Amino acid sequence: MQHGWPEVYEKFEYASPEWVDTLRDLIAEGLGGRDLSGSSFVLGEEYTNPPEHLRRTGSDSIGLYIRVANGEIQVVNEILDGAETTKKFICDYEWAKRYAMRFPDPKLREQLMAEGLMRVEGEGDMSKLPAFWLELDTTSLMRPRTAW
Repeated sequence: MQHGWPEVYEKFEYASPEWVDTLRDLIAEGLGGRDLSGSSFVLGEEYTNPPEHLRRTGSDSIGLYIRVANGEIQVVNEILDGAETTKKFICDYEWAKRYAMRFPDPKLREQLMAEGLMRVEGEGDMSKLPAFWLELDTTSLMRPRTAW
């Protein structure tokens, strides 16, 4: 921020290929220079009922995954099976967008889970992820770059 004005970012449609590319770049920048050799986890997201133009042929959902393994980071615009992930977040596209616009709101999360609009798969304990990942806060990084 310069001159007291907030930075203006190019904005992308939530979970679009360009949005995922931006996320990839921000993660690489945020973790640049860190030794990732001892870290290994896979986080997945799947959005049900997305806009038709974001869907791949024959698919009713879209998603992405983030893999940190062997000292490398991958951010891929594809859905992974929940069994392949440490944690996988599955949510209705419009509600995922609304949820991401807010700071973590446990009441909204509980409501979405109770109504079957959100669920989480995987056995991994998110609190055991490396501190560098928890500090990165990708939701806050992407919020000002997302067209709502």
